[in-house]
Amino acid sequence: MKNFVGIVVLCAAAGCASTTAQSGSTLAGPEEQKSLETYVRGIFAQMDRDDFSTLENSMCEQAVVFDADENGKPVTARGKADVTALLERYKQAFGGPGVSAQSTINRIDCRVDDGSYCTLEFDQSVTINGQAQAPMKLRATLIAKRHGDRWIWTHWHASLRELAGLMAAPPAPEPPAPTSSAASAPAPQAPAGPPPAPAAPAHQAHHKK
Repeated sequence: MKNFVGIVVLCAAAGCASTTAQSGSTLAGPEEQKSLETYVRGIFAQMDRDDFSTLENSMCEQAVVFDADENGKPVTARGKADVTALLERYKQAFGGPGVSAQSTINRIDCRVDDGSYCTLEFDQSVTINGQAQAPMKLRATLIAKRHGDRWIWTHWHASLRELAGLMAAPPAPEPPAPTSSAASAPAPQAPAGPPPAPAAPAHQAHHKK
């Protein structure tokens, strides 16, 4: 989830996920919701420290991820082996020296009535060699199931919630201004007319009288 981004889940989860009561849970109502929210917030806090341990250790065997890779291209991972390989790619791309990430959760809503899931909106900023990059504004949905005293996540779906600043085309260059020499050059003159006819000789003028 260094670059995880999510969409609202429109179907029931498969595999480890369930839309029935949580197995082995001793919590109820708001306490269960708070427990799930704490679990999700903890994952984000650990990832900001390049720690993926909770994310990896609490993964369902049939976990499904719809996300984007380190180049921003859509990627899908199904099953623990594929998801683990995807996380390794994220670690290599975003966990190197001089790279750090900061996630700010702006909204999170967790439900455990007909199943356990959290929808959230968050901003994620990456700093590379001291240079902060423009933050990505994201939305995500995580589906989980309670197993005794721990949560198991089963699905992660993601997408950008804002495209402004990420895909905008650069402005077209303005035409160059005229140089000072061109601006001060005199306007072209119209060509002169034909020269006047020569005057008649004096004796010709006297003869005509």
